[in-house]
Amino acid sequence: MDQFRAIDRIDYQDDLESVITRLCSAYNVGRLQGFSTVDIGFEDCNVAITTDKGRFIAKMFAKTRTPADITRYKTIMQRVV
Repeated sequence: MDQFRAIDRIDYQDDLESVITRLCSAYNVGRLQGFSTVDIGFEDCNVAITTDKGRFIAKMFAKTRTPADITRYKTIMQRVV
């Protein structure tokens, strides 16, 4: 999968790097060094992020997801953790 396809999934047309840089700052995970989309999966946009503090995964929900879908996913992840 390339970044353009991932961007299509999330209905985002601007620079993905700027969004990921803001994400890194908001969650205090370090300064962005690089990122790539994750090939596994077919619905959302999962991004592998490398910063000066480590490696992280971010999930950007697909444009087809409803608020209820996102809440359900969040609840499941909280229970798993």
